[in-house]
Amino acid sequence: MLKTDLHLHTNEVIRHFDSIIKPKVLINKAAKLKFNVLCLTEHAAYNTIFGLKYTKNPLSTYYKYKDYAKSRGIKLIPGVETIADGKEVLLINFTGEPKKYTKIEDLEKLKNENTLIIAPHPFLPRNSCLKEKLIENIKVFDAIEHTNIYIKQINPNKKAEEVARKYKKPLIATSDAHFLTGFGRNYSLIEANDDVDSILEAVRKNRIKMVSEPWTAWQMTAIVGFGIYCEISKELLHLFY
Repeated sequence: MLKTDLHLHTNEVIRHFDSIIKPKVLINKAAKLKFNVLCLTEHAAYNTIFGLKYTKNPLSTYYKYKDYAKSRGIKLIPGVETIADGKEVLLINFTGEPKKYTKIEDLEKLKNENTLIIAPHPFLPRNSCLKEKLIENIKVFDAIEHTNIYIKQINPNKKAEEVARKYKKPLIATSDAHFLTGFGRNYSLIEANDDVDSILEAVRKNRIKMVSEPWTAWQMTAIVGFGIYCEISKELLHLFY
């Protein structure tokens, strides 16, 4: 079983205005926690009131740190979190140009390139989350994310679990970590060999065991506050991109 997190952010691309985690710090903690596989899914694009904005080199973190990760015993898979039809989508094992995939239907083209298409935090109460568009385009997605953003009393994963069961889609736990304490609480154990093709195939075939821990109400309050800070910061950041 490979200890895996396929949704992570660092401060490498949108500095300090999205994630505050330094890549090497994240990789070192992952090694300490005995993770085998990570995907650093920097934001390729984000919505602002000024329109869709693309970031600079979202794959640069992968290329810059893949050898360092390997030296710590961790396989790094290239990936991005991008925007299609105004909604966030995870592309795992992706090294292309995100601007080519501005619509969800465009993602069908990636099926031949062994890219895993995951619906991230689909039922969080944010405009950028897929919600009903996930159901409308369910055939496009290989898996649905079990988000780390939940507490026992309020859990958007219940809707994700319902959709996954109905449409026979794998559910995969990730951390979507934007700060270091958010990493290592929500992850997946994948039954696969230590190579990318095997890992992606195992996800598609639902050979996944999820490990998840809810936040407390106070912790969630802090997370929401950080999220608001990030959204405001990215609205301002468009002036520099």
